[in-house]
Amino acid sequence: MIWVVGSSLRCDHCSMCCLHKIEDEETGKIVFSYVACKYLDIPACICTHYTKRKEVNPDCIRLTPDTVSHYRWLPDTCSYRLIAEGKSLPSWHPLLTNNPGSIHQAKRSIAHIALSENDVDAIENHLIIEF
Repeated sequence: MIWVVGSSLRCDHCSMCCLHKIEDEETGKIVFSYVACKYLDIPACICTHYTKRKEVNPDCIRLTPDTVSHYRWLPDTCSYRLIAEGKSLPSWHPLLTNNPGSIHQAKRSIAHIALSENDVDAIENHLIIEF
């Protein structure tokens, strides 16, 4: 996801939003899985159908300044969330390093852990207990 404001790209390409999540209906707790959307290029953490993502995957979210607060599951390091909360970006953020790979080098993206939904039979078998 890319959020363009002027010439600033705010997405750090962690791709946490591309992981399938399961919500406990009783507690409201959201648990992430290791399973990513089938349209995600996992090593690059970039959607292969970005411009048509809502057409090919109606569940795909669109982060905007108005919607960030609706996604309580966004990680504390998410640049969308940090900017919306008026906080500083982490030192590894690509906007600060001018290196799009810095998030992967800092192991803050899902590139090192994700599986494609095409390669798993049940998302429930691939839950992240603690992130």
